[in-house]
Amino acid sequence: MNMNRSHLLAILLLPGVLGLPAPIVVAAQGITDQVFEVAQPDTATVEREPVSIPAAEIPLRAAGSHSRLRGFQAQTSADPDIVAIERELPDELESLSRAHDQIGRVVFELQSLRQLTDLRQTWRRYDSKLQAWKAILAHEWTELGEVFEAVSFMQATWDLTREAEVAHPETSAALIERIDAVLSEAGEVEAGVQRQMERILGLDEQIDEALAGASEVLSELVDAEESVRARIVVRNAPPLWAPAAWRARDTGRGLRRPWQEEWQAVQDLVRFDLHRVLLHLLTFALILAIAIRLRSRIEDEPSTDDPELRAAAETLAYPVSAALLLAVLLADPLYPRASFTVRQIFGFIAVVPMWRLLPRSRVKLVNHTMRALLVLVAVTGVAQLVVEPLVDYRFMDLTLAIVIVAGAWWLVRNEVPGGDDAGAWGMVVVRGLKVAIAAAALAILANALGWTLLSTMILTVLIGTAYTGLGTVIGYRVLAGIVRLTPHSRLGQASRALRLHGEVITSRIIRVLKITALPLWIWLSLQYIEFDEPAAAWLRRLLDSSIHVGILHISLASVLNFAITLLLTIWIARFVRFVLDEEVLPRFSIERGVSSAISTVSQWTILGIGFLAAAGAAGLGASQLALVAGALGVGIGFGLQGIVNNFVSGLILIFEQPVKVGDKIEITSLGLTGEVRRIGIRASIVREFNGAEVIVPNANLISSEVVNWTLSDQRRRIRTEIGVAYGSDPSRVIEILMGVATAHPEVLKYPEPQVIFLGFGDSSLNFRLMSWTGTFDSFLRLRSELNVATHDALRDADIRIPFPQRDLHVKSLPAAAPQPLSAAELESAAGETGSRAPEDEQNPA
Repeated sequence: MNMNRSHLLAILLLPGVLGLPAPIVVAAQGITDQVFEVAQPDTATVEREPVSIPAAEIPLRAAGSHSRLRGFQAQTSADPDIVAIERELPDELESLSRAHDQIGRVVFELQSLRQLTDLRQTWRRYDSKLQAWKAILAHEWTELGEVFEAVSFMQATWDLTREAEVAHPETSAALIERIDAVLSEAGEVEAGVQRQMERILGLDEQIDEALAGASEVLSELVDAEESVRARIVVRNAPPLWAPAAWRARDTGRGLRRPWQEEWQAVQDLVRFDLHRVLLHLLTFALILAIAIRLRSRIEDEPSTDDPELRAAAETLAYPVSAALLLAVLLADPLYPRASFTVRQIFGFIAVVPMWRLLPRSRVKLVNHTMRALLVLVAVTGVAQLVVEPLVDYRFMDLTLAIVIVAGAWWLVRNEVPGGDDAGAWGMVVVRGLKVAIAAAALAILANALGWTLLSTMILTVLIGTAYTGLGTVIGYRVLAGIVRLTPHSRLGQASRALRLHGEVITSRIIRVLKITALPLWIWLSLQYIEFDEPAAAWLRRLLDSSIHVGILHISLASVLNFAITLLLTIWIARFVRFVLDEEVLPRFSIERGVSSAISTVSQWTILGIGFLAAAGAAGLGASQLALVAGALGVGIGFGLQGIVNNFVSGLILIFEQPVKVGDKIEITSLGLTGEVRRIGIRASIVREFNGAEVIVPNANLISSEVVNWTLSDQRRRIRTEIGVAYGSDPSRVIEILMGVATAHPEVLKYPEPQVIFLGFGDSSLNFRLMSWTGTFDSFLRLRSELNVATHDALRDADIRIPFPQRDLHVKSLPAAAPQPLSAAELESAAGETGSRAPEDEQNPA
């Protein structure tokens, strides 16, 4: 492309004068419109008018301009990415040209579905690489445009300065030379920018042409795949009894060189996804290290009696196989655009670790069926490497179907256990074998009648679903084994959450693995039979279906997006709170109650953000959210005052903290005494000392009178009441009680214990011992211990603790002579309590 300096300068500067976006699109239609919007020059720079520089500032400004120009020159030098594109683009275009010449509509019709899938994935990788190159060019073009405008503005400024200085008669020649030096360097930088931009425009045009060809090929490949799928139910070969079915074939075309296509697929994978391959290898090494470490950990404890741990240890007995199988299962998310051949290679590689990791069942039928399936997959994979598609596949499929029918029939007839010996897995395998017999028989019939594509599809579905199902089960066992052994590892023991709640955490993770195993198996099966993309397209059409009710527009996708986002938000919020409460916050010296407030606020913040994200995922805009908020306002006004009151009360409890988690409180209005276990947004949980957990609305904790025994500290005063017999020395009693209190190690020295002589009781001299404990939970035990110690000390000092007594005064007797009382009657009279002395004094006998 030939473009002189004046033309390019005019193209780039004219819109700046007119106040329009940069006109790069006029010179290069191939670069996208978004790039030009990003590449628009700074408005402040464009709107500024260049003015001449005063003579006194020319030396300093010239030095600054030289420095900026050197920076621009370094910025516009040959970019390594551009150089790499220039080096690789010719080979890429040549490769694309050869691939395009070999492809035609007639060839498409003759290809198998597997080959069409491989071709489409290959062309998709070409398209992705070209798009990545185009993005690099666009970014470079943006930077060059900014540099070009800055240099052009600098040149205009120094041109005006030179004209002004030349017109001035007193200007020195040295000053003019400095101005000319700046202009000369600016011209060189501008010329370099022009050359770089011309290179980018040329590369962009070539990439655009290649992208157009790739898009056309991809469209034709999609149409060809649909055509092949439509021909599955069409008779495409003569029946086996027809002479044409046994006509001699070209044996040179019947066999192909082993691993030819597979090796090419591996080369393409390394060529296009080298960074993903390295990440895959790193992941395999990491999983292997974890598996080896966990196995060695369980080997250090061979005496474990937990059957689940023993099963997990048996699963990880072959750490290399376990890591290899998990790495194979990760191939799909790591290589989303991998060809069918690459996926088939990974599936073929998985046969070896699956054989090593097969679960050992007590039912021989299960063991024999799993091994037979792996052997069948391995033999089929090797046969597909050497047999030319659509030529010998018919007879290979026929042989394969006969082998499946015969083998499954033999297993059902000879290996099925009787009664309850089969177990759950045994019954599953029996039913699976019967389905295999029926499906393989149908494939034999379809093959014999000439529906060879249908026969191939039936066998592919049969073997693929069974193989991916077995791989999913074994992969689940390996992951479950790692999860179960992790709490017993050194890392697990270092985690406070795993030490305290290891069983709960592992059970929930395993439950998630079980839930995800079924959809994973379905997706792997669809990929194996090459129906993943039609299934994905059908699912997208289903999700795009919507219901219109007036102005209301509800789609299944929006409902699912809202539900899934909200569900994930709830899980994430609970997980974050659990990690904060059990793992993070206990490691810091935080005041009691603050950690609960932090975790609660974090949880509800995540829930709030997640709700807004769910609303956005459902397609709700600001107007719809305002409508929902208005409806909530009406609901609050009519019937939700209590909920809002509790919500606001919960916020007050969290931030003001009159009651904190762990406090021992007494709610007088409810007659409730216990420990605060949790403070929520709507209600709190108080555990009574008898073990009952009471859910208390937060409003009761704010509006009612609450006695908080541990608001500021854990200290609790203990009162012990003692009565001694009349005649005891009070000073001696006080000394003994003080000695009992000070001798106990858990009684606080400050506040110091006190003994008070309360006064004279009916039957005793009454004293009160008051002491303090620093732990609220221990005051009942400590009071009991002080009572026991007080009793022992008074007994050792020969100070008697009297029981209450009553004196009985008889005013009159009957005329009959009194009879002496028996011993039992005397004891009964002596046991009565109380004293009636004052009454008797008022009523003397």
